[in-house]
Amino acid sequence: MFKQKGASLVEFMIASALGLISLATVGAIYVSGQRVIMERSKELMLLQNSESVVQMLKSDIQRAGFDGNDGNSIKISGSSNTIYTLDDVDRGVIAYAYYIGVSGAGASSFPLYKNVAYEQRVSTPESLFVCEKKQTTIWDVDDVINLAGTGSCKNLFDKKVIHVNRFDLTSELLESTDAKSVLVTVTLGTELKDATDIHTQQSFTAMQRNWQ
Repeated sequence: MFKQKGASLVEFMIASALGLISLATVGAIYVSGQRVIMERSKELMLLQNSESVVQMLKSDIQRAGFDGNDGNSIKISGSSNTIYTLDDVDRGVIAYAYYIGVSGAGASSFPLYKNVAYEQRVSTPESLFVCEKKQTTIWDVDDVINLAGTGSCKNLFDKKVIHVNRFDLTSELLESTDAKSVLVTVTLGTELKDATDIHTQQSFTAMQRNWQ
């Protein structure tokens, strides 16, 4: 007759230790997986927000200079080009205007224009503003430079979540014997306010609508 022996204390302790190690490993893998998922969701959120702003500007800037088919290009008063740009340290401005219809009726009717500016300001370089106003007159350069506080601007990103780290504007003149135009390249860089290692950068190039 054989005697049954129970597990010794040492065997029990070894089994417990192995169980704890296995549990810790599974827990570490789970936490790591959750962290990766969270990082990816933050990256996707930043990318979607930035792409939305870039696409909005890219689409709208195609209208810059449209004059209602009267054969002339509309410009910001004081600007030599249909698309006005200002690119300084910690400040970038791109502005333009285009015809959108008529205000009033009959003899009292006037052309109606949409004035638009995208602006990164010296005082808040982490933000990008869009300023829009529909009126019967076209902004001049001074109007564009002094848009802060006019009530016609809004921040394109939630400043508690997303910061702008780059808003660069470059212009290239295209000129021939018969006409001239300008290529404008816009570069927008953004990052998460509380995780600056998560960032994105996008750019596009637009040609002013009407050759001059």
